Order: sequence, then structure tokens, then C-alpha cells
Amino acid sequence: MMKRTISLTPEAFHSFGDLLTYLRKQARLTQEELGRAAGYSRTQITRLEKNQRPPDLAAVAALFIPALQLSASSSWAAHLLQLAASARGAAGSVTITHTVQRSIVATETIKTVAPPPSLSIAHLPAAMTPLLGRAPQLDQWLPLLINPVVRLVTLIGPPGVGKTRLALQLSWDVAAHFADSAYWVDLSPITDPALVLAAIREALHLPETAGGAPAEWAQLRDFLCDRHVLLILDNFEQVLPAGAQVAQLLAAAPRLTVLVTSRSPLHIYGEHEWPVPPLPLPDLAQLPPVPDLRQIPSIKLFIARAQAIQADFQLTPDNALAVAASVVQLDGLPLAIELAVPQLKTLSPQELAARLVNRLATLTHGPRDRSPRQQTLRGAIEWSYQRLPVDQQRLFAQLGVFVGGFTGEAVAAVCASDRLIDLIESNLVHVAANGDQTRRFNLLETLREYAIQQLTSGGEEQSVRTRHARYFLELAEAAEPQLVGADQAVWLQRLAAEQANFNAVLKWAQAADENSIGLRLSAALWRFWWMHSHLIEGRRWLTHFIEAPAGDGAELYRAKALHGAGVLAYHQADYAEARSLLERSLAIYRTSADLRGAAYALNSLGVVASYQHQYTQAVEFHVAAMEVRRQLGDQRGVAISLNNLGLVAHFQEDYPRAIDLFQQSIALFEALGDVRVKSAVLSNLGRALTGQGEYSQAKMCLRQGLRMVWELGNREDSIEAIEALAGVAGAIGEALRGAMLLGAAEALREKIQSPVAPVSRCEYERDLARIRDQLNSRSFAAAWAKGRAMTLEQAVELASQVTN
Repeated sequence: MMKRTISLTPEAFHSFGDLLTYLRKQARLTQEELGRAAGYSRTQITRLEKNQRPPDLAAVAALFIPALQLSASSSWAAHLLQLAASARGAAGSVTITHTVQRSIVATETIKTVAPPPSLSIAHLPAAMTPLLGRAPQLDQWLPLLINPVVRLVTLIGPPGVGKTRLALQLSWDVAAHFADSAYWVDLSPITDPALVLAAIREALHLPETAGGAPAEWAQLRDFLCDRHVLLILDNFEQVLPAGAQVAQLLAAAPRLTVLVTSRSPLHIYGEHEWPVPPLPLPDLAQLPPVPDLRQIPSIKLFIARAQAIQADFQLTPDNALAVAASVVQLDGLPLAIELAVPQLKTLSPQELAARLVNRLATLTHGPRDRSPRQQTLRGAIEWSYQRLPVDQQRLFAQLGVFVGGFTGEAVAAVCASDRLIDLIESNLVHVAANGDQTRRFNLLETLREYAIQQLTSGGEEQSVRTRHARYFLELAEAAEPQLVGADQAVWLQRLAAEQANFNAVLKWAQAADENSIGLRLSAALWRFWWMHSHLIEGRRWLTHFIEAPAGDGAELYRAKALHGAGVLAYHQADYAEARSLLERSLAIYRTSADLRGAAYALNSLGVVASYQHQYTQAVEFHVAAMEVRRQLGDQRGVAISLNNLGLVAHFQEDYPRAIDLFQQSIALFEALGDVRVKSAVLSNLGRALTGQGEYSQAKMCLRQGLRMVWELGNREDSIEAIEALAGVAGAIGEALRGAMLLGAAEALREKIQSPVAPVSRCEYERDLARIRDQLNSRSFAAAWAKGRAMTLEQAVELASQVTN
């Protein structure tokens, strides 16, 4: 053991934080090293040393004293415990006689600063592992739990979220504030609400009574009426009617505080509901570096449990993605993580992540000393499911068809139920974070997997999936015309929120040979896929359903789908395929005498021709489309044709003509309120002004266009505007900014697989050469690499800062 060189006396220190800091430094420990020994984070140690967090007496005695090498220094250990008790407001003396984690705490009475009475905290189970990832909840809730105004607190949350473990930590942390102790009551073996009083009596070590429930109630009332007690009632969800008895106890015992864990609130007066969320998760799309990833609570728990079975386990760049994917698939549920990690004895992290696609079948071997419902993930969920009324069980099962969340309107249509509130109250359904005005809800994926199994076994899956498909088909077809109107931003946001549900319908339609539904839905969604740059996904679905037999009356839907597939194809520079698809679309529209559809096909064929440098043919297509549109009174279509004729002039470097056509197009779109296309035309105008050397006006047009397409969520148009602003940056001497923007654009195009169009390549190469000429090779390479690492949001911000 390290030789100590303490020269001060314990009494020289008057606060727990000051003494802890001194003793840690004497033991030559960093805050992180002390934290590891005690199961605390570095931040928690910092807060203890700054006296910003009340110390846990049990942890100080069982963990901090051995870590600080004070086992043989009774005066220092005693004074540290005395200051800890004083910091918690404990009066008189503190007797600690329990086992925590890996040490037995010797029974020792420590005199505290304030006088009487004595306190024993021997009535709580010992924690076997540190609590990880719950610092925000502890910091927020600990002060409230000792507030005399807060007398009933219910920790609510879905199965497996760790309500019991959090309640235990809260209880240990506040026990010193209750002069007459804290008592733990495990209600999990009980299903009869009438037995709750008996369970509380047994936990309080009171003798049995002969007079039944009335005598039992009187006995508890008499015992608690003048005592300052914390009572913890764990697993209350199956005895909710006993909430009335809890209310009576609280009314009879003014110094009683009750902490409850339950899937559902008790719904009695004075209750404070504290939702327990799953642990925070990493973002798989933007995984942070390994050191930062280790600090994410769900990852931290995974690592801690992995090291308990494999002492040499480390999070590394090689396994980081697999570990992150695992905790995401497990919804950040502590129970699920604890059940999954032991499989690392036989599986690599990558194999475990793959196996967790089927969570319920995989997580089946929990610790033998846990209750049956905690030994498997299915058992934990089934415990909650079986306690629902039959109508709520049926609704829960039906909700399994929704993917990525749902609205109350969708539930009413698909499930024919208005009782969603019951499942929200039971914490099986959660209100989802959502930026728009429509309230959304969701199921954790682990719960959704169980719900689907119940739906299948109940024989309702096919009928519910059919209703689900028809609801989202109606939504997509209602949204389609709105995507070219003044409310397009609202509808784009609504469609984006339901993207996972649309994909679920398309997968079902493909598997069930419901090709008519699949064709209509993909035809209605192609513009959304284009505007949100889901080019690969959109082409895959459109291609499948275009070629699938769909029965009578499907030809116009097929023509629309062919047109959409052609547009997505030319945005991926697949011009031969685009021309073939668009010609097939035009043929169907002409056969059906659908002039509006034919004009759209002609317009898109003109775009393909211009991208292939076939300018004469492009003009012919655009003029033909514009004539039909004028005949139909389609002002929006005319504005599109003017823009596309402007593009042909731009590609031919006839900038004055291009600028004139773009300005005419913008004027029409302003009158129509079509933000998306107006923003694209603004960017086109900016490019033409750049070609003419009018950089100040070009910058203003491009900035405005970029802001508009970014707000609409259009990634491809945003990237094009970024490239155009990079050209302006290079022209006005901001070469470093220009190099970063072009590097960012290159990486972003790779993600959506939409290369620079060949017709724009000459202009792109001109801008690139101008930027290269102003920088040495090292500076250019560094700026390019920095740009490639940017997110789209960061690139948009950088592009918006281009100056004159």
C-alpha cells in the first residue's frame, strides 16, 4: 500500500468536497481514477469536490474509503463520513450496516455536526453494480425527493428501462435525509391489490395482526403517523387499484414520502410523475470519435457490462460501429443491454449486432438470480402486456404495423380505436419529439417486434396491414398535388415524417403481390423522393412496380410512375434509361389523351436532351411542352418551361437570354407561391449572373435560393447552390472557402449518388481551376479534405458566408 504523507488533522477540513479533494490528491488519484473505483463519472467526482452534489453515505463508506486507502486511517475515514452526513443534512448520528457492491461496511456510529436523533439505513437492497448513464436524472430529482412538499413520486417508463435500479440509487442517495429510515417493498410477487398493505407491513418488520385489513391499516397508520420515513414501492403496475391505500397512508402520515416504480402512474392527488427514458443513443449516421463515443450512456453501460465478463474488452475503431448499432437496436434499454452483452463470450461485437435483428429470440439468458421476467427481454415485455385489458392488448398488437411513429389520426383509421391514451398511460406508447404541429407517437422497436408477433398470432395481421396500406396511400395521393403549391413545405415535412411507414407499405405490397397499391403509392411519392434526394430508394420502388402486373385501370398510374422514374434517373446522370422511361410515359399519356401528363413528359425529355448537349432537340421539346401548357392555362408549367429554356441558353453561354428567361420564370413562380421551383430558378439565375461576371447580384440570388431549398429539405438542389457559391467564392478571391465548399459538395453527392451533370461539368471545372490557381497544393488539399468532412448543414452555413 502506498505510504501516506498526511500532515494536517482531519478537523482542519469543514466540507466534504474539500476533504475529498485533499485525500484524493494524497492517494495520487485523478478524478477519473477515483471515479472508476467508485463507479462514478469524472463529472460526478468534480461536483462532489465542489460541494455541488450530496454524497451517498453508503458509497463513501463502501467504495471511496478503500479507494482512498483510508481503511487503516479511522480518524480520516470517520471525519469523511461525518462531513458526508452533514452535507446531506443528517442529524445526530449515522449508523451504516449494509453491504454495497464489493465491500462490507463495518457498523460504526459517527457523530454528526447537528444534534439528535439517530439514523439507520439498513432497509434497502444493496446495489451490485454502479448506476451508469443516469446522472441527469439523479441531479434533477435528488433535491426534489427530499423536498417536504414532494410526498409521492412515481418513476414511470417502459419495461426494461431500469426504473427499479434508478429508484434504488435514489433511495440510497436520500436515505440519510429521512430520520426514521427508508424501506424497500418489492411488489412484483403480488397481483392482488388487497395484499399491498400486508407487503408494506412485512417490509416495516411489524407483527401480523388478527383483525384483517382494517387492523392492518390501523397498525400501519399508527406506526407511520409521526415518523419521517421514505417508503419505496417497487413494481406497482399490477396492483394499481391499491393507489387509494397509498393515498390514505400519505394523508395519515404527514412526514411520509413514497417513491413508486410503475409502468403506469397511480393517478392520485399529489402524485409527481417522473418519466424514466431509455439511455441516450449514438447517431449511427454521424458516429463520433471513439473517445467521445465512450461517454454516451448506452455505450458506457455496454462497455462496463462487457468488461465484467471480458476484463480486456475495449471499444476500438474496429468494433465501435457494431457496438453502437447494438445499443441502437436495443433502444437504449438497460435490461436489453445487460441481456445482450454476455453473448460476447461466444460472439464478436459484429456478430452480436447482426444477431440482434431478432431481439426477442436472442435475448433469452439472463442471470439466474433475477426474476423470470428479467431473464429474457420477452419476459419483461410480456409481464407488462399480460396486465393490459383485452382491448388494449389488441390495440397494442395492431400498433406494430406502424414503423417510425404514427399520429392519432392514423391510429383511428387503421386500428379503429380512440383509446391510444390508455397505452400512453401504460408507458408502452410514447409521445415522439416532433417539430411540426401534429402530435406523433411511437413504440420502441423492441416493443414493436413483440406487438407484431402478437398481431400475427391473433390472426389479424393481413387485415390490419391492408388498412395501414390504404391509409398511407390516401395520404400520399392527397399530398401529391400539394407538393407544387404554396403549402409544399408543410406537406414535404408531413411526408418525411411518414417515410418509414411508406416504405413498410411498399415492402408489404411487394411481398403480398398488391401491385396496384404499390404502383399508385410509388407514383404518388416520386416527387417527394426527388425533392428530398432519395433517388436510389425511389428508383428501386418505381422500377419494381412499373414492371409488375397491376390489373385494369393502372395505365395512367404507370405513366406517372414512368415519368417519375425518368426524372430520378436523369438526376443520377443515367440519361439513356431516363429517355427510355420518359418516352414510354409520353406514349401512354398520348394514347390516353392526357395533355397535362404529356406536357410533363415532353418537358423532362427536353431536360435530358439538354443534359446530353442536344440543344436544338431540347428547345423543341420545351417549346412543345410550353404550347400545351399555355393551351391548358397551366401557368406553373409555363414557368417551368421558361426556366428550362433559360437553362439551354445558359449551357450555350448565352447569359443575357438565360437571365431574361429566368427572371420571367421567377415572376410567375412568385405569383403561384411555388417555393421549391422558384428557389431552383433563383440558383439558375445566380449561375448565369456569375457567368456574366455580376458576382454581387449572383451571390444574393444564390444565397436566397440556397436558404429556400435547405428549408425544404432538398439535398440535391442545396448541393448545386453550394457549388455555385463556391464558384462565386473563387471568383472574388475566397479560394479557401471555395475549395472547402467543392470538397463538401463532392462528398455529399457521393452519399446520394447524384454526380455533377456532364452539361455542367465545363462550368464546374472552370470554377475548380480558378480556385486551384489561387492556392498551393497543400493548402488546397487541406481545405478540400476539411470540406469533405462537413455535414450538409455545415456546408450550407459556410456557403451562406460568401462575401463580396
